[in-house]
This record gives sequence, C-alpha cells and structure tokens, in this order.
Amino acid sequence: MFDRSRLIKFNSISSFLFLSYFVCWVSISTTTIDIVRLLDIYKFNSVLGDTSFQKIKPDIIEYINFLRQIIVFIIFPVLLYLNIIDCRKNISNTDLGLFALLLYFLFQIPGLIFTENSILNIGFVISALNIILIFNLSNSIFDKKTFKFFIYLSLFFLILITFLNKATYIRFIETNRADGLYLYFDTSTSFLDKTSPRSTGSSRTLLFIYIILLFLFNKFFEKNKKIKIALYLILATLILLFQSRATIILLLVFLFTIFFIENKFSIKNFIEFSIKYFLLPVLCLYFIVYFKNFESIKKKIDEKNISKIEAINENFNRPIDPSTFSSGRINDWKKIINKTSNSLFFGYGSQADRFLINQSSSSGFVYAFSSSGLIGFIFYLFFLIICLKKILNILIIEQKLYSKKTKLCSIIVLICILRSFLESSFAVFSVDFIILTTFYNYIKIYNLNRDNA
Repeated sequence: MFDRSRLIKFNSISSFLFLSYFVCWVSISTTTIDIVRLLDIYKFNSVLGDTSFQKIKPDIIEYINFLRQIIVFIIFPVLLYLNIIDCRKNISNTDLGLFALLLYFLFQIPGLIFTENSILNIGFVISALNIILIFNLSNSIFDKKTFKFFIYLSLFFLILITFLNKATYIRFIETNRADGLYLYFDTSTSFLDKTSPRSTGSSRTLLFIYIILLFLFNKFFEKNKKIKIALYLILATLILLFQSRATIILLLVFLFTIFFIENKFSIKNFIEFSIKYFLLPVLCLYFIVYFKNFESIKKKIDEKNISKIEAINENFNRPIDPSTFSSGRINDWKKIINKTSNSLFFGYGSQADRFLINQSSSSGFVYAFSSSGLIGFIFYLFFLIICLKKILNILIIEQKLYSKKTKLCSIIVLICILRSFLESSFAVFSVDFIILTTFYNYIKIYNLNRDNA
C-alpha cells in the first residue's frame, strides 16, 4: 500500500539536504567574525540609545554575510539530529572514509579551546561537518540519479565564482600589456567584501568546470567533439594565462589520464592528442600575448636582437623569486611544524596556519597537522588512503570494469589530493573540500561500472 506520509517525509528530508548543501556553498569565504561584527554594531547602537549621536548601521553586505554564516550554525543541529536517527536504523551504512574525515575535523576543536587561537574559527569546522553530515545521510536515502543534483549545484557555483571574478578578465582585456591574468585580480565588492580567488584558485575552478561538464554531458560531447575541443581550448588557455604552476601540473595529470581512458596507445594517437590538447592551447596563449603586446615585443626584438618567442616570454614572465621555486613554502612549513610541537597531539585548531605564521600553510598535510595535531592528522591520512585505494582500483587495477564517467569522477578526487601537496585544499572547508567529498561519495556509494554508470 502507498505510504503517503513516508513519501512526504522523504521529500522533506531530501529538500532540506539540498538546501543545506546550497547553504554550504553560499557560506564559502564567510567566517564567524561576520556574525560577531553585526552583533557588535547592534550592541553599540543599544548603548547609544536615543542620544544625539548618529547610530552606526550595518550596510547590506554586512547583513548578507551575517546570514551566509549564521545559517551554517542553524542547519548544523538539524543535520546532526537527522544523522543520529539514521545511524540508529542504518549503522552499517556509515562510510568509513566519511567517519575518518569527521574525526579529523572534530579534532580541530580542542586546539581552539586550549590554545590562544580564536574560537571564532569554529565556523570552518561546523561548515565542514555540515557537508559530511549531508552526505552521510544522503548516502542512505538517495539513488544515483538524485545524488547527481549535488553535482549540478557544484557546477552552478563554480561557474558563478568564475563569473564573479569577471573583473580580472576585464582588466586584462582593457590593458595594453599582456602580463597574464596573474596580475589582474580585483578585490572588489563582487565577492561581498571578500577577497576574490587568486590565480591557483581561479585556474583550478576552470579545470573543475571542464571535467564536470564532461561528466554531466558526456553523450553530448561525444557527439559534438568540435564543441568539446573548442571549450577545452578556451579554458586551457585561460588556465595558462593564470600562470599557476600547480594547476598546470594538474592539467597535465588530467590530460595524460584522459588520453589512456579515451585512446588505445599508439604513436599516431598520441601525436594527434598532443596537437589538440597540448600544442593548440600553447599556440592560443602565444597568439594572445603577441597581439596584445605587439608594440612592446617588436621593440624588444629590435633593441635586444632576440627572437620573437624570446620577446614574448619576456613579456609573459610571472614575477617569481628566482631563489626559490617553492615560493617560500618550505620555510613556512618548517615554521608551522616547529611551532605545532608545542601542542603536538591536538594542534592549534582551525586556521592554525594563519594563527601561527599569519598566512596560509600552502599544504594540506601541514595544515592538517597544525590544526588537528598528531591525532587528527592520522585520521586525515586514513581518509587519503581510502580515497587513493578507490582511485587506484578505478583508474588502474580494474579500470576495464568502470565507465569513463566514473573515471572522470576519480580524476577530480585525484586532482584535489594532488593539489593538497602545495595548497591547503580540502584539509580546510573550501571549494576543494566540497568538490572532493561530493565526488568521493559518488564513486564510493554507487556501483558505477560500464553497465549502470
């Protein structure tokens, strides 16, 4: 017999999970400080009362950022309650990887309590826990088709982030020089008074967009390969213009992996693939730099008696300290690790890197150790091992059993993991964290072989 009340309950929970996932995306870049700031303004207003002083009122952006952050705390107890109820019924369905990730973030809390690091950083932990709780519950009730809605939402926000960063592209187009997109970031109110993504983040977003589009619209791109190549050329050229070495390496990893997924290895296939996916983006890059900086390049050729390629390279050099390829990361890692020894087992809590050296650790491993200590770091490594085991199985050991779409999901997870070597990546609540957990769950929960992907 049709149980109408059960269906209504299912639809209510499903809607709440999608809404919570949407909220988590919207909350990115906000902190608990946005809540405190608004409360402080109103506290100040109440003290002033009806005196002749002009009351200080928060602007619309402060209201929006307040709402973006406080709703994270509102949905947390609801998600926690729903997960407790679900665990009582389906304790065996709890994913071991998600549980390890949950413990990793929980062990960031003691450092906030027992050290001088600000307790206000708890917002990053709560946001991450929300995502984990969302997926732990969705894995019990969603089928593969329903779960894909999470991926559509992710694609929407990645495109939105790129659009909001439009000032970077506009400034690059309007200038007479062609130094690459690396130098044209704009920290305007397009991001609601929050800092816009830097080169690594912006270029990583473009790479994610391309892979997710291939995943969601695989059949369309298989039938329209010219559109697929055109889209790739645009996004790959933009990635090169951002001059992020880390993302360029990740792009190469993606290309080599996708080559073996799509083609049987032969010299002919490799040459054709290389021309399309390696040579053409580089030619597009040099074409843009040359014609955008034509007068300067021509002058350098005449004055220095150098080739056209050398002149273009001079105009496209990213400002990097020649004494260190790591951009100072290694020294930062040493400082953080040495300081974390004072709180070895529990670390310094969320945002420990900024507390200890006042900047990002630029390493997921270093961040995990400093924020959750030795105990939390063990759970972080355990989650990584689970991910890598699954990826290895899909891409190498039993790759013939899995569909191309499944392999694309695995590549996204692999990219997040590789990125964590040189960026904080998914070790902290971020775009990488949401993307990795989304696609990890997709390949972990659903049987995505060639027949049912």
